Parts: sequence; C-alpha cells; structure tokens
Amino acid sequence: MTVAQLTAEMIDVTRYLREWFGKDRILLLGYSWGSFLGLRVAAAAPELFLAYVGMKVSCQLQSEVAARHAMLEL
Repeated sequence: MTVAQLTAEMIDVTRYLREWFGKDRILLLGYSWGSFLGLRVAAAAPELFLAYVGMKVSCQLQSEVAARHAMLEL
C-alpha cells in the first residue's frame, strides 16, 4: 500500500470511529512510523481531529545508523 492509500484508509477509519463513539472529533496518536502517517492524516483532514500527538518521532537515517553501531558492538 502507498502512503496515499494508508492516509485515505485512516481517514475512513476515523470517520467510522467518530460515528461509533458519537464524537465530532477524536484524538489522533501516532507512534514511531505511525507518527509520520498520523501527521499526513491530520494535515489532510484536520476537521476530524481534536488533536494530534506524535510519539517517538525520529530521523530514520539517524535511527538506522545508531542501530547499525549498536549491532556492530555485539
């Protein structure tokens, strides 16, 4: 799936959850890679969300370099 497809699917799920819980807007939390996707979703449909919280947002390249160094030390 592409990022555009995942974004559209998350917006659909959000609409379903809003109806299910009877809320106008819901809180969106993204963790790790989900923080990137959550940011795109919140930007695409801000009217659906009360707030957006991104957790463990990091630079992918820096994360991979740090992981490589840690593995080489083992």
